[in-house]
Amino acid sequence: MILNDTLTPVETSGDIQSRNFKILASRKAFEILSSGLYSHKIRAIVRELGTNAADAHIAADNPAPFEVTLPGKLHAYFEVKDFGTGLSEDAVLNLYTTYFDSNKTSSNAFTGCLGLGSKSPFSYTDSFTVESRFGGEKTTYTAFQGSDGIPAVSRVGSEPTDEPNGLTIRIPVEEGDFAEFHDEVRNVYQWLQTRPVVRGRFSGFAEYVTLFDGVGYRIGRQAAGDDSSGYRSFERGVVVMGNVAYPLDFHKVKGLGNWRNYGLVLFVNIGDVEIAASREALRYDERTVAYLESRGAELNEGIAAHVEAHVGEAATLWEARGRLLKLKGLLKDLGIGETTWKGQQLTIGVDAGYVNVTDPADGMVSKVREVSILQYERVHGRWSKALGGHPVKVQISETNSIRPDKPVWLADAKNWKQALAAVVPLNERVYVLDGLQPGSNFLERSGLDHAAQRVSQIPKDVIEREQSIRPKKPRVPRVPLYQFTYQTGDAGLTEQAKDWTRTTVTKQAVTYVLIERFSPIGPANNKSLRKILEALKGLGAETDLYGIRVSDKDKIGPKWKSLDEYVTEVLKAKHKTIRDVVANHTYCTNAKTGIINYFSRNKKKTGILKTLPKRHKLRRAVEEILAGEKLPRKVSTTNDWLNVLLGLCPATDIQAGKAKAKAAVDALNAAYPLLELVEIYWYSDTACEKVQKVFDYIKLVDASNKG
Repeated sequence: MILNDTLTPVETSGDIQSRNFKILASRKAFEILSSGLYSHKIRAIVRELGTNAADAHIAADNPAPFEVTLPGKLHAYFEVKDFGTGLSEDAVLNLYTTYFDSNKTSSNAFTGCLGLGSKSPFSYTDSFTVESRFGGEKTTYTAFQGSDGIPAVSRVGSEPTDEPNGLTIRIPVEEGDFAEFHDEVRNVYQWLQTRPVVRGRFSGFAEYVTLFDGVGYRIGRQAAGDDSSGYRSFERGVVVMGNVAYPLDFHKVKGLGNWRNYGLVLFVNIGDVEIAASREALRYDERTVAYLESRGAELNEGIAAHVEAHVGEAATLWEARGRLLKLKGLLKDLGIGETTWKGQQLTIGVDAGYVNVTDPADGMVSKVREVSILQYERVHGRWSKALGGHPVKVQISETNSIRPDKPVWLADAKNWKQALAAVVPLNERVYVLDGLQPGSNFLERSGLDHAAQRVSQIPKDVIEREQSIRPKKPRVPRVPLYQFTYQTGDAGLTEQAKDWTRTTVTKQAVTYVLIERFSPIGPANNKSLRKILEALKGLGAETDLYGIRVSDKDKIGPKWKSLDEYVTEVLKAKHKTIRDVVANHTYCTNAKTGIINYFSRNKKKTGILKTLPKRHKLRRAVEEILAGEKLPRKVSTTNDWLNVLLGLCPATDIQAGKAKAKAAVDALNAAYPLLELVEIYWYSDTACEKVQKVFDYIKLVDASNKG
């Protein structure tokens, strides 16, 4: 590269004595030039040796790539081998060893120019090997740091060779740095015009994904996991000059400020900008900044023309809209103005208009939308898990405009929904044009006349195959249902209505009760239903309960069960469990306690007996005892039923004075044998609840006997 040497004239008076500064060849000076110059030493070695090898091929007019060997366990060194001009012994001992001396300053065809890159290995190691093949002779040298810290080179040996001219640099590498050399090779050498042949375990060069290719620039992003010149290109730009990418500092070039975060790659000719001595960055002097500012002005002024040219290459109107959508999304901060395609002003989206339609019956003319633009998507159905398959359902929504961001289908067949299900991938949205009116030019106006796919062109065998493998959705009778939720409804409802919530059911089998005015038909009430459900849950037989109006009972599904039927099945299946529950309860064995004794001591509690039929065994037994004791027989309250599933509590061995009462008690125990296991303290805080549970058991047995 030709250096830009600007001479600044200085006038001095004749009587002023002056002297030029000098550089002392000392250990410190060489250390600064070899090691202190670079902040990323391994990157500097890879870059400098690679660009030198590329320059050597340019000098030899050799288009072939140079070779790189990565360090590994079997060969712990990094090697760059070129097939350029090679160096004579005089050139090695004089030119190669001289800092700031270079044979590349006469042409901008070369990247190098400073005479420092060949010495970059000293930033990492104290010695390395130089092998020069020149004129049929291969000579090996060792470059090393002498005892005084000043670099030196020694000739090791020479032998004849039939290899082409060239230079090989070999640097010993520590095992812990193998991976870093690998990464720097794949990142730094991605910008070389001719990439090298890499030997050793190599994962390939980093790739820059171009999203838009302009004249002298690109925008895009670095592929995932790749890093370019220490910067992620998608976040910051680079200037590529020769074979090296230099990070672009947007803060110092205001004209390129709006190109930040676009992954700008700006290509410049060698010599257009100045570089730092380390070649790790640009040198933002007045000339470099002025040049980059001018390039920024060109980009800002020419971006619209570049976009229009790119869009103009589209073969169809719809393709042009798609290109414009992509570019405007990509270049949204660059102020792209109006764009045309073949003289036509171009927009991204197209709205559906209206057309006049005449009714043949009365001749009336009305305006209707020329086409319905629908968004069609196939998604997983919720009911698929119950069937063990993966059926799908279709979601369709309507929109007013269409954009080239999804595939477009023209619904020109009656069964278009079923047909699209055979070809549209799951969870992918497509546009569907349905109901295109005669005389509408929507397809031509939007550019979809050749771009839209026709549903009628989907092969019939594809549709039939899709329908044959799709599980059928079970039929569920449509019955107005109310789920029993107990006191969770709207506060403005009646007490009974709060317990029921209107719903729909997709299950094939449900548990139900007949209801009238939000109350169950029969002796139960809403409170007792809640206790029944709690009892079932305790036994692991939880179920949702639904109320069906009496007027809809003819619509009940064949697999639906009434609550009575369901509880009877549970009782039979859980009979042993119920006995275990009873056996595990511990109660006082006082013979004076029990269900009969409870009512004889709690005269106000006898109202619960009214829930039983007049000739029921328990009711008769209690009434006989109360009659014998001359207690009042008036009752006034009712309570729940079928709640024995909560765990039976307490019944009795009754002490009765009269034979008639004893007979009634014996008959009671014979009909309900589990009552003999139950005891109740009449004065206990939980006595009333236990009595109610006994009633639940008795009524369950009664219901089972009737069944």
